[in-house]
Amino acid sequence: MTQITIQPSGAGATTECYPSTAPNWDCVNEIPAVDTDFVSEGPEGGDAAHDLYVTPASGVPTDSTINSVTVYFRIRRTGAGQVGVGASVAPQIRAIAQAITTGSYLTCTTSWVNESQTWATNPTTGIAWTVAEVNDLDIGVAISADSINWDGECSQVYAVITYTAGVATRTDRFFKMF
Repeated sequence: MTQITIQPSGAGATTECYPSTAPNWDCVNEIPAVDTDFVSEGPEGGDAAHDLYVTPASGVPTDSTINSVTVYFRIRRTGAGQVGVGASVAPQIRAIAQAITTGSYLTCTTSWVNESQTWATNPTTGIAWTVAEVNDLDIGVAISADSINWDGECSQVYAVITYTAGVATRTDRFFKMF
């Protein structure tokens, strides 16, 4: 199996988070993470803020089998809210203008933590990912805070596509060696 990493390269379908600097996608696209650049839920608390980011075409060969898509994100919380309330962040994905899928919300701590969620199949269709879907993938986060005293932050989002190259690709590479 082979892996390709894709990073945000522009604004996607939703831009609701508050950026530490503009634009939103540029606050989360660095590898390694730059924790002084981030997006947050914002000052109001309550409903989640959602950001989706477009990614460049993955470069996965067209005859490949997609094994999984994993979205990695780096999160923390700030603030001094009440006991029992806090902030949480969930990864989001959307392929070829399909429905947006929100992953599992994870509770933020006061330290930066790297998290991830893997989808072995396309969650919208329920079947195997296609190369076309991963070549037109939006990735992002939903950030929620229970109180105006907490703020969830995300300083990095990227996806790793794991795939198995098709037979033609392997043959082409073999003959190029000789």
